[in-house]
Amino acid sequence: MSGEILETNEAIEEDTSLINSDPYGKGWILVIEASNLDEELGNLMQGGALASFLEAEVKRAEEERAKA
Repeated sequence: MSGEILETNEAIEEDTSLINSDPYGKGWILVIEASNLDEELGNLMQGGALASFLEAEVKRAEEERAKA
């Protein structure tokens, strides 16, 4: 997402569990003023595509770790 970060939530620096316990309330991360929102929303991964991507990334990271 391109744009400018307008605000960050300092409360999650002290208590990262807020992200999971109250993601739509006190667990927000940041506020962005998007510069190309319409185009970039179409590029975001969702559902099965995201799950497949994450599984591949985990596998890649595990293989790299095994080589080290």
